[in-house]
Amino acid sequence: MPAAVSAVFVFVFDAVIIGVPAGVAAGRMIWRPFAAGLGVVPVTVVTAWIIAAIALGTVLAANGLAVGPSLAAVRTRPASLLKAE
Repeated sequence: MPAAVSAVFVFVFDAVIIGVPAGVAAGRMIWRPFAAGLGVVPVTVVTAWIIAAIALGTVLAANGLAVGPSLAAVRTRPASLLKAE
């Protein structure tokens, strides 16, 4: 696996691990006063499999986008680029 793809995986995986729980907590904190202001019951329903699917899709999309530039970098010969200067 090219280095750029593994670096993207680590970055996005860490972002998902931190971002998903923080997003769920922030959403609950924001929803409760908003729902109370509307006069509805402030019940939050978070389906775990939907959140997991979105997180997995995010990681896969980021890795898919990193493959092209990574392969282009692997095919480039630094000596020929430096000689052109």
